Amino acid sequence: MQTIQNNMNLESTVQTEYIEKDMGDFYGTYYGQLGLNLPPDKLKVLTNDTIENCSTYNYEKNKTGKIYEKATSADKYDIYLSGATPLISIENPNAKTDKELLLFRDSFGSSLAPLLVENYSKITLIDLRYISSQLLENFIDFENQDVLFLYSTVVLNQNILK
Repeated sequence: MQTIQNNMNLESTVQTEYIEKDMGDFYGTYYGQLGLNLPPDKLKVLTNDTIENCSTYNYEKNKTGKIYEKATSADKYDIYLSGATPLISIENPNAKTDKELLLFRDSFGSSLAPLLVENYSKITLIDLRYISSQLLENFIDFENQDVLFLYSTVVLNQNILK
């Protein structure tokens, strides 16, 4: 996280205190297809007052929520920002700045976004696997925001950024 903050000229959050919450066992999407009896990972989240006081808005479902919400699907990873969704924003009412971030992401980026809220009043997360880039201007005003592309190598190797 420190590398991202340094390269984006953000205030360091190294001293920020977080509470680690264990969200239970996590097997992953492809566990059942492996045919192997492997031990689960532990799904954990980091939270604090800032994260708990943020609200989210899911554009697809026209619904507000919290950063971490109990997954309603079989995929426990959906605890992060409603899971796979094309467009979601995070509002930080206690932000010390009016800065905004556009975060182009996959599910990997969803798990890191909560750790960026300390530096932004609003973060808009965009998943180009589920929305055409041609539609984005209908939802986002592209002026005066920081922009971060945060993808796992698996998604980048699928060439979604055509």
